[in-house]
Amino acid sequence: MKNPIPMFQRNIERIKEQGRGQYIGLCPFHEDTKHSFSFNEEGQYQCFSCGEKGNAITFARLMREDEKSYYTDDGSRPVKQKKSRNKTNGNQTDIDVQALVDKYHKDWTDSKHKNIYQVGECNGHMTFTYWHGSKPIGIHHHKSKPHWEGNGTAKWYGEWQLPYMDKNKPLVIAEGEGDVITMADNDINSVSGSAGCKSIPQYIPNEFYDFKTIIILYDQDEYGDEGNDKLYKYLKKEMKGQRILQAYYDKSLPKGFDCSDENGIVEARKSIAKALELPTKMGAFKIMTDEYMSNTTPPPAEWIVEKLLPKDFNSIVAGTTGARKSYFVMTLAMNIANGDETSMGFKIHNTNLKVLYVDTENDSSESIRRFQNIKKNMDWKENGNFLYISKGGETVDIWDTVDEIMENHHRADLIVIDSLYNSTVINDFSKSANVTLVNDKIARLKHKYKCTSLSIGHFNKGGNDMGLDIDRMSGASALKNSFEFVALMTKANIEIINLWTCAKVRGFLHDQSVIAFEFRDFDFVSKGVITDYKELLVDNNKKAKWMTILEDLPQEFHVTEWLNVFSSKFPTYSDRTGRAWLYEARETVMVNELVGNGNYEKGLSLLDSESIEEE
Repeated sequence: MKNPIPMFQRNIERIKEQGRGQYIGLCPFHEDTKHSFSFNEEGQYQCFSCGEKGNAITFARLMREDEKSYYTDDGSRPVKQKKSRNKTNGNQTDIDVQALVDKYHKDWTDSKHKNIYQVGECNGHMTFTYWHGSKPIGIHHHKSKPHWEGNGTAKWYGEWQLPYMDKNKPLVIAEGEGDVITMADNDINSVSGSAGCKSIPQYIPNEFYDFKTIIILYDQDEYGDEGNDKLYKYLKKEMKGQRILQAYYDKSLPKGFDCSDENGIVEARKSIAKALELPTKMGAFKIMTDEYMSNTTPPPAEWIVEKLLPKDFNSIVAGTTGARKSYFVMTLAMNIANGDETSMGFKIHNTNLKVLYVDTENDSSESIRRFQNIKKNMDWKENGNFLYISKGGETVDIWDTVDEIMENHHRADLIVIDSLYNSTVINDFSKSANVTLVNDKIARLKHKYKCTSLSIGHFNKGGNDMGLDIDRMSGASALKNSFEFVALMTKANIEIINLWTCAKVRGFLHDQSVIAFEFRDFDFVSKGVITDYKELLVDNNKKAKWMTILEDLPQEFHVTEWLNVFSSKFPTYSDRTGRAWLYEARETVMVNELVGNGNYEKGLSLLDSESIEEE
């Protein structure tokens, strides 16, 4: 038989000698970077990554070389595979394991536990050290040529760290040694069996019983699932009364996925949290243990539109009559559906989302007019993301219709309800019981379809129709309490200016500055943050009256001087009214209160649209 080594050398890259007559290299049958391909001088080969294996004859055939050169001497039989010459498996203990640890030790700089677990590298593959107390008892060689040096009986990797782990947290049993170290670096208690999911160490460390919960989380593949079930049955049988749980990676993840992969820890935490979650609910309530709450990381807040609309929230924009709330929200919704990068000067983080806009106030003609007025200011794509429902006439509940459309026709990411008060036959939003019924409808849609909702609300009528006070929001306190994000809009005493602010947000901090929007030709333009906005909320008639008084006063004046001028110009009004006007004026930039004793001074002139600057 011809020596097969030259043939392997012609077809395999980056060959390394492993020992007498044994070699490794990059597998020619897949894109290999880890020296997964092993072969020997007898012609036997195997890739421990893709699974390709055979002898010199099959390799020659695949490489289009002369296979007959590798027949046995009688010219008919292929070379027989010889047994492995590896003598380090099993219970061999008559070697200096500490010397091997020192030899293989690798400075694994991306792990804060490198000195605890003594990870090494040998001939292109990782080595993991097993300990008994402070003494190393065995080394497991990983991947390309898995074998043991030292005591190779099945044991628990990381067992020596059990006494130092936080027993109030679950203990996670992972599939491999690398998973254990990755979890340890992310403050997750973890051990693994030395043979992965294939075998179970036939003993249970005493420290296992100190954990309230043990969770099994193996790789995302059929072998991982089988191993998970096998270990679960074993631990349930041996550990009576202990809480043993099974966790699984999401089935949409790639085959073989584990916590060491990209985004692996995030997915591992999700799987652990799901395993800890109680399977039962009581009515609308979700029951969570302290263990579940301690080990669950809530998702970070995300924006659909920066500052204006958070993702996955129940939001509402409430405000005064004339605040152009409907135009504002409809512009926002159309920009999102259109896949625009910004809306009214603010960045859109989630583009090309499907939007369902439910108009409960206007008939179809008015709805079309509004749509076309807004559309002319953008490059409308007609991508099918925007669906509009127009409801005019009699008051009916919209919720069954919305559910039907979401279920069968248009699965929207954002549902807009304009307005909330006309969405139902309930006509008294001052009663908490009625409000709760409507809130439940919104919550059900959000939960069922995993979507964001945005409703439009109103302010109570009466008094000054301008202002930015959440307590002016129409409806019982249960209404504003139920929404996770509440924004307020009001008209100003400058016709083209509307003011917007966030009055409430749940779960994260939010800038509550007041932002001015200029409305020209059915288009909103952000004018930035307005620091002194209160004068923009004063009725123009009242401002004019204040000005007539201030005109006849010196730069600095006393309350008595104000009352004297007030009485001369408005003789039919009482001093009480005069004092009330002064109190209101000092809340604006028109009047500044000096230090004590009823002394004041004239402030800045009234702002107009030209003086509003972007910040």
